[in-house]
Amino acid sequence: MNTNLTIIVFVAIVMIGRIFSSIHRKTDKIKTIKNIFSDYTALIILIIQMIFISLPIIEYYLVKNDINPIISGIGGLTIFTGFLISFFANKEIGTNWSASIEKDNSQKLITSGIYKYIRHPLYFSGLLILLGTVIYFQSWWSSTVLIPFYLLVNWRIKHEEDNLIKFFGNEYRQYMRKTKKIIPFLY
Repeated sequence: MNTNLTIIVFVAIVMIGRIFSSIHRKTDKIKTIKNIFSDYTALIILIIQMIFISLPIIEYYLVKNDINPIISGIGGLTIFTGFLISFFANKEIGTNWSASIEKDNSQKLITSGIYKYIRHPLYFSGLLILLGTVIYFQSWWSSTVLIPFYLLVNWRIKHEEDNLIKFFGNEYRQYMRKTKKIIPFLY
């Protein structure tokens, strides 16, 4: 596939996916930005995602201009699946979403829809999008960031769940027993 076309298709998938997946996210944009900058784990995850999206494009230009279109298609479908999961998660969570792991009295515990099966579908969708990016570009550089990103997400989930237990108590503990953390039916 042509270098420019490959990148244009990727950028289109990411932009359309991002817009589509967050249609139902009803949050104050200024508050979200403040939350990201006040919660260093959210800021680190945002920075890693930006690096992760840029790295394969840089590698593609500098190291290889040749990718297998079939493997790229599989990567594109993986990215699309991640955005689809994000769409349903955002639809279900609505105004309860926050960039910060701190909770407030306006938030409710969501256990319906996709949250019936997995406690953190937005993290799962992010991991799928990043994995899809690695596959799409067949990028060795990005694959080196995938495991540290996964470990960081798990570390953040632990702290987020500690807060959720403090906030929701036994209701959240029961929910934890019924669902998987980040990968449906597995983990």
